[in-house]
Amino acid sequence: MSLIRVSTPTGFQATSRGNCILVTTRMKWIASLVVVDLHMLGKLGEDHCWSIFKQRAFVDGQVPEGLVSMGNRTVEMCQGLPLTASVLGGLTRSQLCFPTLPCP
Repeated sequence: MSLIRVSTPTGFQATSRGNCILVTTRMKWIASLVVVDLHMLGKLGEDHCWSIFKQRAFVDGQVPEGLVSMGNRTVEMCQGLPLTASVLGGLTRSQLCFPTLPCP
C-alpha cells in the first residue's frame, strides 16, 4: 500500500498558483516526517495496469493477437503497481520487433 502526503513546507505560504510538495512513499515513518494531509492509495486494478502496460509495450497501444496472453500474464505479475506495469511494458517494447510494426 502506498502513502502520499501533500504539504506546504513549514514557514512558507501557499501561493495563488497552488505550489506544494508531493511526497510518495510506502514507509509510514517517512510519511510521518511531512505534516498535513495523508492519502492512502491502494493498488490498481488489472484493467488499469493493462492500459499502462500496452501503452508502453506496443506502438499506438495496438496489441498483436498472438501477444495478448503474454501481456495478460505480465500484468498479473505487476500486482497492481503502476511503475511495474510501465517498466515491464517498456522492456517488452525494447525486445519486440515485428515486420508490420516499427521497432522502437
